[in-house]
Amino acid sequence: MRTCRFVTMLSLVVLASSCGYKRPAYSVGGSVPAVVASDVTARGMAGESIDGKRGESGWLKVGKNVGGQEKDHQQLIKKGSLTLIVGEARKAEERLKEILKGYDAYISARQSNATVPQSKYLKPSEVSSITLTIKVEARRFDEFLAQVKQIGSYTHESVQTEDVTFAHADLTARLANQKKVEERLLGHLSDRARDFKSVLEIEKELSRVREQIEQLTAQLRSMENQIAYSTLTLQISVQPEYVPPSQRTFGQDVKETFSGSLGAMGTTARTLAIAAVAILPWLLVAALLLWGLVRLIGWISSRRARPKPAPPAQ
Repeated sequence: MRTCRFVTMLSLVVLASSCGYKRPAYSVGGSVPAVVASDVTARGMAGESIDGKRGESGWLKVGKNVGGQEKDHQQLIKKGSLTLIVGEARKAEERLKEILKGYDAYISARQSNATVPQSKYLKPSEVSSITLTIKVEARRFDEFLAQVKQIGSYTHESVQTEDVTFAHADLTARLANQKKVEERLLGHLSDRARDFKSVLEIEKELSRVREQIEQLTAQLRSMENQIAYSTLTLQISVQPEYVPPSQRTFGQDVKETFSGSLGAMGTTARTLAIAAVAILPWLLVAALLLWGLVRLIGWISSRRARPKPAPPAQ
């Protein structure tokens, strides 16, 4: 009975080993069939390594951790937008530069709009709004956003987080498998006694695989850059009459009232001076007309007052 069991188990082992995967054997000196390159590439694109097994990186195993995101190896892309109201554009930008320096962030894009003066007495065009695209480390994004909000009063704020864990793992696995395909094709290309037709077919497939590697590498680098650095779109609206909210004191009220009064006095004096300069030509013309009118009236009066000549005696 025991002998029968042993024979049965031995038969199963032999049967299992005979059904195992065997790599196709090619003679060293012979040519490579045309299906070699396409077969290797197809297996690599399917997520399978050149040995018929799943690639090292795997489809479900996440690649290297990017941007200091430790929680469950998640790969997250964070984007935010913020709208601020400030009184002066120059002061707001100076404050923003200090914050950027402290967080090792940088501005990737800047756009500004200016008001067009409607009168020649106004100052040159003044900035009315600024739109900035800022890149900051993902792990410090929330802290950076809190600091930027203190520059002025914000009217809009939004933050979006996109989980790209699977997409990152997918790109990593596809890139690793394509590199294995490249190695296998190079191995076939280096064999001896290849005929010219087979060499051309392998080189053509190798060129296509390398193009795929370049595209996947560019996509992976772009994604990892977005993961490592979050994006904040900051819009600054400039309103000269804006006053930041704060606890005012009596001294501040007196100072601002006195300064406002001096400013109004200066504005009034400037307006009167400009009005006097504008009226002066008209006053000269009016004075000339008045002088001419007076001379005309005097001439007419003198003609009337002149005695008439006596009639001749008969």
